[in-house]
Amino acid sequence: LIAFVIQFARHSAISSLTAISGEAHCSSAIRSATQETKLGVLGVWYTILKCPVSYIFFGTASILYRNCVKHVDDNCLRKRSERTKMLIFDMTDVKSMDATAGTVFLKVHRLCAKANICLVWAALVPSVREQLELVGVPLTVNDEELVFASLDKAEKYVEDQLLARVHQVGYPLVASLCCAC
Repeated sequence: LIAFVIQFARHSAISSLTAISGEAHCSSAIRSATQETKLGVLGVWYTILKCPVSYIFFGTASILYRNCVKHVDDNCLRKRSERTKMLIFDMTDVKSMDATAGTVFLKVHRLCAKANICLVWAALVPSVREQLELVGVPLTVNDEELVFASLDKAEKYVEDQLLARVHQVGYPLVASLCCAC
């Protein structure tokens, strides 16, 4: 069993997991030119992590956790204005997960919370959602659902949140960049 886990972890698609910046990906939402320009600047504020396996067990979840640790560590080296604020877990391919993997996702949540990164979930099947809830992974914040039916809907939510945040605080860099266009 241990040999299987080691072998699987070495060849798992999740071991080569890469983070996709919001700069390189966007939702299909139709927005004004001003909003699109702002999102061009704000894209650094969110990242998408795609889980490319259909079943997550402790080994694959541990690899995912190490990827998250690396992302958070790298994030701390960036300028404050360019740090990830929201992280989308794209679970489109995930059909099931074991209980131990759920505890690893709880560690991921704590890691992200400590780094002031909000987790958003895309395409959770009911059994995976149940496992996450069972171990105590928060799937809401302030009674607002953070689970969406698809990556596109999750990304639209994140973009809307970032646009609202910029509007609320009047982010000067975004304003100056948007006015220069």
